[in-house]
Amino acid sequence: MENHAENKKTMPGRVDKEKRKQLLSDYQERERQMGVYRITNKRNGRIYVAASTNMNGLWGKEQFILSTGSHVNKELQKEWNEYGGVSFEFEVLELLKLENKVTYDYHDVFRSETQRPADVARSYSKEVEKLKEQWMLKLQPYGEQGYHKQ
Repeated sequence: MENHAENKKTMPGRVDKEKRKQLLSDYQERERQMGVYRITNKRNGRIYVAASTNMNGLWGKEQFILSTGSHVNKELQKEWNEYGGVSFEFEVLELLKLENKVTYDYHDVFRSETQRPADVARSYSKEVEKLKEQWMLKLQPYGEQGYHKQ
């Protein structure tokens, strides 16, 4: 009779513990990108502008939320449902310029002796929101031009 632990090791598609640990470490050491992005309806030109402190993989996340019908912006959701995902494109408008590298393991936050990690994270969010406001003023994504309410 086979040992259950041995069977787990040989299952196709399973990543061993060391490999998994290395993949996780590699991911956490990647540089975090923060910034402002736009989703454009290619059929009518309307735009949705938003910001994030985690730009990596964001378009996939937005597509998932829209495909499940649960996006916070109801007008964008309505047109996504009407036209389909192929009618929309994603674009990074601007990345936040940071003095120090920010990684997914938050070591940059924990190295700070003068601030608590939550305060540092909030300061990143505030900076990204300021950047978004600049883009909102520039693009005016309201009414027929966009999905935002004034």
